[in-house]
Amino acid sequence: MSNVSEEERKEQRQRNEEFLSRLFKLQTQVNKGIAEGTHDAEKFARVLQNFMQKPQEELMAILDKESYLILGNGGNSATLSRLIREGKYHWFDEDINSTNFHFRKDDYNGEVELELVSFRVHEYQSILNQDAFMGIGAQGLKPANLVHLLRFCLEYPEIQRRSIVALGSYWVWPIEDRPCFPYVEFTENQHELHLNKGGDGNHWNRDTCFLAVRE
Repeated sequence: MSNVSEEERKEQRQRNEEFLSRLFKLQTQVNKGIAEGTHDAEKFARVLQNFMQKPQEELMAILDKESYLILGNGGNSATLSRLIREGKYHWFDEDINSTNFHFRKDDYNGEVELELVSFRVHEYQSILNQDAFMGIGAQGLKPANLVHLLRFCLEYPEIQRRSIVALGSYWVWPIEDRPCFPYVEFTENQHELHLNKGGDGNHWNRDTCFLAVRE
């Protein structure tokens, strides 16, 4: 039995949330430095790889992984707005647009191996962003981005009866100055495309699935 009190757990969760916020800000700075040539991308990648290879304590157990393949379409006409339009969402957040999200051509057109990951958590436990990141990384995967998610939903529309998150993309919501992640949700026979603006943006229901890319 754990000797950690509920108050200590609460403080730890709060510290984790603060560290995650700092991590996203650091990631933005690093990405900018790499683009401007002031940071060594290869060195940064090695540091992250070494970290992910270290044993992680208290990772959430993977409940299930489902493998999917999206073939490259060989075209160059795909855009974010087109993927949203072809997805025929009953509603989508208008902040999900090409101004707030940018992607490479390969994201739109390349072949990609995806895993739909779900976690084993207690009945009343939510899934925190940092736990999902760590659990996905421990499987040798990386979080899928928004375009992967949209392409996945077009290729496998029957899977959309679950909430599916793409932690590989985020937009910093200026109202609360925090990252918001895209996800699809199926409610009342309708599927919608959201950003997690509700609550503190760090908790997901236990039934949520996370889309990941096999590197």
